[in-house]
Amino acid sequence: MTVRTPAGGGGRGGHHHSQSPESQFTHTPGLKVVYCSTPYNAKGLLISAPGEQ
Repeated sequence: MTVRTPAGGGGRGGHHHSQSPESQFTHTPGLKVVYCSTPYNAKGLLISAPGEQ
């Protein structure tokens, strides 16, 4: 299963880190969390994600 979420800077509703889901995902055993830096990189990650085990 591939889950896409907004992450990083800009557009947050609050001033607290508790409103950012990134820490929940990165501290969950068994999940692979990746961040992309460019649209091209994002495309490659989405294409390769279904084949990951």
